[in-house]
Amino acid sequence: MNIQQQDGLVSTINLTPFTDSDADHRLRDRLFEMAAKTSSCPPKCRLDTFDESIVVFDSCYQALSFLTSVFRCAVDLQASELTDFTLRSSLCFGNYFIHQDQIYGDAVNLATKLTLTSRENEMLLCGLDSEVIESFLDKHSDLTCFIRSADDSCVSIAISDRDSTFAKYSNMSLQADFNNQSCRFNSARCQKIEIGRSEMSGIRIDSDQISRHHATIKLHYDEIHFEDHSSNGTYIYFSDREVFLTNESMKIGSSGLISCGLSRESKGSEKTSISYQMIEKTLTAA
Repeated sequence: MNIQQQDGLVSTINLTPFTDSDADHRLRDRLFEMAAKTSSCPPKCRLDTFDESIVVFDSCYQALSFLTSVFRCAVDLQASELTDFTLRSSLCFGNYFIHQDQIYGDAVNLATKLTLTSRENEMLLCGLDSEVIESFLDKHSDLTCFIRSADDSCVSIAISDRDSTFAKYSNMSLQADFNNQSCRFNSARCQKIEIGRSEMSGIRIDSDQISRHHATIKLHYDEIHFEDHSSNGTYIYFSDREVFLTNESMKIGSSGLISCGLSRESKGSEKTSISYQMIEKTLTAA
């Protein structure tokens, strides 16, 4: 038996929760049918294994079009049918084998690992042409993107809320205090706040220790994810922990201190520090 190795684009898509019931299988099938129709870019092949689906594509554009459509259709399904599930996904290039009803190989293994490390409603892309990704993102304003790992060439893509009717209600907001200023940001899915010297930053800090696009705070309802994009890194203090990030990302606590470029013990750190906390919104009497 001659089984030939192929090189191409492989993605795994994880739907949670998944109980292996008929209803879950119908929901997943409908999700993929909707995505194939709206994107006009069905995958080359697909294999479902419990809560994970392995899909193979012929081109990067085809893959990005289909996968982002999967996430968009998931938002619509949750809104129209009041279902509550999350997606995790990945896309990478590598070798794989297709034999009978099996898809396996290095690319499948890598895609599975990436999906397991992705966050809710996030897609991780690894080792793909950055120009192709940027060109695709330029045409889709509802996508948010950031670098998850510079060393591993991992890029994260998520769907921004297109309309508040598609989002869960959150009564939380993020309060950030810095340089005698106080800002408050509503919490929503994929809400992002840029930190840096750039005048376009949501939290602007003018310091030599701060990069123009130093970091991103990403809110997902009551969760806070922090991504550092800088050369000097960021010190984060929460829950009696001290974490140093440089071109990395992680979920952080609901309150703490963010010190950009300098540790909190360093001279001048008060000018680069952001005190933050998630607070509950209150109604103001008319």
